[in-house]
Amino acid sequence: MGSLSLFKDKIPLEEKCGIYKISCGQCNSVYIGQTGRSLEKRYSEHRRALDEGSFRTSAFARHCVEDQHNFDDSTFSLLHNANKGRLMT
Repeated sequence: MGSLSLFKDKIPLEEKCGIYKISCGQCNSVYIGQTGRSLEKRYSEHRRALDEGSFRTSAFARHCVEDQHNFDDSTFSLLHNANKGRLMT
């Protein structure tokens, strides 16, 4: 009997949640965060914080402004997948 997990739809990376990393493309700065929302949504929140100058919600946006680094040069990656509502350790 085969495994049913082979037929399960894969969740696209941008729809996953968990612990993520943003690496600045212009220096060695790295931001580690966690979210129960999708990576795509959290990325857009960092972008909106930059656009609106609302650095209370994004230390990475503050870094980009203070050091005059381009947000679009950054890379966003998932370090650890965790389901929403689960303790992220």
